[in-house]
Amino acid sequence: MSNGVTARRRVLENLKPTAETHAGLLLQRYLTAHKPKQRDNTQETPEEKLLEQVRALEAPEVYRAAFRRWRQFAEQTPDGRARVHFTVQAVAPIAIGLGDASPLEVGIRLHHTYGMPLLPASALKGLCRRVARLLRHDSKLSDEAIDALFGYSRNTQAAAGAVVFYDAWYDPSSMGGKPFHRDVITVHHPAYYGGGETPPTDFDDPTPVPFLVIKPGARFLCVLDAPTRQWADFAQKMLLWGLENLGVGAKTNAGYGYLKPTAQ
Repeated sequence: MSNGVTARRRVLENLKPTAETHAGLLLQRYLTAHKPKQRDNTQETPEEKLLEQVRALEAPEVYRAAFRRWRQFAEQTPDGRARVHFTVQAVAPIAIGLGDASPLEVGIRLHHTYGMPLLPASALKGLCRRVARLLRHDSKLSDEAIDALFGYSRNTQAAAGAVVFYDAWYDPSSMGGKPFHRDVITVHHPAYYGGGETPPTDFDDPTPVPFLVIKPGARFLCVLDAPTRQWADFAQKMLLWGLENLGVGAKTNAGYGYLKPTAQ
């Protein structure tokens, strides 16, 4: 088995990304080696080289065609429902999916088929519900209204929410079609954070952990469905407020994950 792994890695070393390279596949399968235990800070690690390859990727034509179809879907009006679509733009780096499984320790959420970043519907719905709870705290929204908007599951009763949230797709016409940016988390006291038994000192060796984020300036197309236009507009206002003031994804307290609306 060791010979197979070694042979595979030799092949991977000679593979070069192309215009149609899938970023998710590149991240999951194309790591040539793991960084040594004793790191030489003068050289790039295999993980850093891989992230640099992904950072340079541009949205492939197959994704651009899919996004055009998605925009056509967003502009349609479903029977018996109201639909709103709007574009938001990142004003800070977006770190979403950091906890996803990855050979690089830190993950990123990408479209499974096309390998481009997206804002998951579950994250947008959770953010919108968080805004609704803030309104509830100020006595501006009832628990019944929140249940109707987002659904509930209690004991033996459950109901779907009236508002449907879709994944927000990255707009490949923004940032020149290159949405990725390299960032780094530096663990200053790895022994202390690893177990807590070793106290942190000024003599600890910091451990930089590189990872990918979405560039500021990247735009995303958001789509919501609701029973009436009034409900759809209300959900849109809550979501936009949350994106601007609370942020989405990880590290929002450090300034990541904030977006603002743009002109259609």
